[in-house]
Amino acid sequence: MNRQEAVFAKLLPLGGMWMGEGRAEFPTTPTFEYRDALTFQVIPDTPRFHFFERTQKKTEQGEWIESHWESGFLRVLPDGALEWLDAQSGGRVEVLRGILEENADEIILNFASAVIENDARMKETTRQFILRGEQLSYTMQMSTQYTPRLTSHLAANLTRK
Repeated sequence: MNRQEAVFAKLLPLGGMWMGEGRAEFPTTPTFEYRDALTFQVIPDTPRFHFFERTQKKTEQGEWIESHWESGFLRVLPDGALEWLDAQSGGRVEVLRGILEENADEIILNFASAVIENDARMKETTRQFILRGEQLSYTMQMSTQYTPRLTSHLAANLTRK
């Protein structure tokens, strides 16, 4: 088994639907609670997943409204590195590169932006996913033209459905 196949085999537990809730905060936007549905589907005969994410935010009145959708691909490159290709319903497109780390009871995916397009405000993003059995958590940091240092933006905990 080559490096690409070995890393992809470790990612297979991501397959399926994950649902849960999170919190969005950033110095230049209002803080809000959100719920998320994130699906990873293996693309047959390739070291890739297609992912689809649908997010709803909670209003001050307690109603859930559509926030945004994201879709793209999680690829394992020939050297075993990871690539997250992400198109968002607001128009932003991101390519992040990363690595897989693991310890006794979790798989950790760490990504940093390589390309951000179609959103002049954005400068840099990072994402981290941690898979522990039937629990998937993630965080996102970003920097913008108004907040130039990487700053926490999203944190969520999802459960396999």
